[in-house]
Amino acid sequence: MFDLKWILTGVGASLLASSTAIAQSEEPTERSPIHDLPPLAEPETEPPPRAEPAPDAPDDSVVGPSGSDAPTAPAEPRVAFGRKGQWVLLGSSNQLSLLRRTFSNSSAMYSDFSAELGIDSFVAKNVSIGFDLSAGLHDDQGYDITILRKSSSTSIAAGARFGFNLPLGQAASWWPRLTLGLESSHVETTDLSSSIGAPLAPPSSASSVGPWLNLYAPLLAHPVPHFVIGFGPRFAHTFAETRGGPYDGAQSTTISADFVIGGWWGGPARDPWTSERDGRAEDEDFAEPTKRVARAFGGAGELVLTTATDASISARFYSRSSGSSTSVNLAPALDYFLAENVSIGVDSFVAYGKSTAIDAAGDTVHASSTSFGFGPRFGVNLPLTHALSLWPVMEFGSGTVDSSQSSTSGVNQHSRQRTWIALTAPLLVHPATHFFFGAGPVFFHELLDKDQYDYENDATILGLSFVLGGWV
Repeated sequence: MFDLKWILTGVGASLLASSTAIAQSEEPTERSPIHDLPPLAEPETEPPPRAEPAPDAPDDSVVGPSGSDAPTAPAEPRVAFGRKGQWVLLGSSNQLSLLRRTFSNSSAMYSDFSAELGIDSFVAKNVSIGFDLSAGLHDDQGYDITILRKSSSTSIAAGARFGFNLPLGQAASWWPRLTLGLESSHVETTDLSSSIGAPLAPPSSASSVGPWLNLYAPLLAHPVPHFVIGFGPRFAHTFAETRGGPYDGAQSTTISADFVIGGWWGGPARDPWTSERDGRAEDEDFAEPTKRVARAFGGAGELVLTTATDASISARFYSRSSGSSTSVNLAPALDYFLAENVSIGVDSFVAYGKSTAIDAAGDTVHASSTSFGFGPRFGVNLPLTHALSLWPVMEFGSGTVDSSQSSTSGVNQHSRQRTWIALTAPLLVHPATHFFFGAGPVFFHELLDKDQYDYENDATILGLSFVLGGWV
């Protein structure tokens, strides 16, 4: 259960393998995470029961992960989202990925390190400030139409964020946020070999340093305390101009609509005993008090959503260039605890993308990709303390990928059938009821990846990845 959007669609592969500037020109985003297993279409890798309250405890008692021996504690009052002192994490602006992917029957390989930390705090009622820090290091080797190409890139970015939450009742709000920052990126591209013996382009490099902005305005739903889900428009632009490579002088603009999952903790607190016994009325900062025992993660009947769930539509354009890309992604994923600490779930996705890119030799490359996948999974939650648990999950999946690249050099087209097994074991932190985040080891292996020519090229992934989610 980990985020593999770094495993690009055929479109993304074209941009990565065919351009020296696409990778480095991507803005330091609040990502529209990065969905879990199984991965979408790959780059071209082939050559031509619930806890009971303690006696006499108040109605709102809270416990840790289900089955934990940690003592029961008084629950926080149910506080409306956007109150002073609350801290917020969204899946679109937090990521950790340390992964290496190799293949059984080709020279392609991909190494990825990327990290992003984005935190927001409400400094006044419905007024938030935050920051976003990100860094990435990528070392990729994959196939263009006829060329085996290596690309190495680095990036670092930082930004300050400002937002205002507009309540739309107790169960919904609109939270536009503007992030302004600076980024620096560099990419080097080298052609290694040609399948048709064509001359290789000389090594090239491209760099950019400058400001960027990201405006995201999701409509949020608040199904339970501390957990939010939403969807909304995004506008992002990098003002830094690329220097060097086929995208020399270009800036990038992205317009999209993205799904997001997040959670919050902290904020105003009061003694629920005192407020009830003194008969004081609920003030405007507090929603209607919850009249039930607060459940722990892993209880029977709980439904879990993580950053494996995704939906987005996106278009990216480059100034002074014919380069562009569009994509549509739908990835519903759910887990359900059918018994205490025993979960079953499903990860599924449908994705489509197309692009026009400029490769290192200056040729225009057109690419498209359509992918589909479905993977049932099951897991066991292991409570460690009231605030920590380990959630190993195993998945078996199957899917298809249809991808194509074309340029003056020829056409590279594959229709592949895939089956895979995946294991994840994130250590989860539960800072508040209904919300968690964590990271842990991942293992992914394709049992079969065969194209229309019966060419089999199975992928294996080892690494570490981040997860964020909530439960109802």
